[in-house]
Amino acid sequence: QELFTLDLQRQALLMLKKAAPNGVVKDFIFDLPSGLEVALTFDPESKTCSVVFRGSSETADWCVDFLLWKTTLHDAVRVHFGFFHQLTADGSFDRLLKGIQSIIEECPDVRIYSIGHSLGGGLCTLFGYMLSRELPETKSINVIAFAAPRVGNRPFREACRNQPNLEIIRVANENDPVTA
Repeated sequence: QELFTLDLQRQALLMLKKAAPNGVVKDFIFDLPSGLEVALTFDPESKTCSVVFRGSSETADWCVDFLLWKTTLHDAVRVHFGFFHQLTADGSFDRLLKGIQSIIEECPDVRIYSIGHSLGGGLCTLFGYMLSRELPETKSINVIAFAAPRVGNRPFREACRNQPNLEIIRVANENDPVTA
């Protein structure tokens, strides 16, 4: 099974290389204790930075999904404890932030995309929001979340809507219980 997984990973990387020949994986975080897997990529030709979060794939990921209680981010903004913990464990958020800041130094007009599915969709939404607050001068932070669970309370939703440098696209099937 490991060989199959490695072969699939190799195929995916080759497809990415073909789609974005100048793209570079700047960082890859695989934090075993929290289960976080995320890649930070940059394509200087298209001036695009992507932060791609893996969705649920193991039993431990479902445990993160079920840590439903909220933790305070700031003011009345409260977010899913499991997502927040996984994103910030072992300095992962700070590491991604530093990586993006170095990309911005190299390419000030970079477009940033935070992308994920399911658990990854929740993580990419939270990451995009937190990043937009850390980098208010960055004009283009875009979140594309597929089948993402809800991340925060109503003040979180309003804060996302009012963040001028943040655009969120959330794709969900109408009767999907995960997204509700």
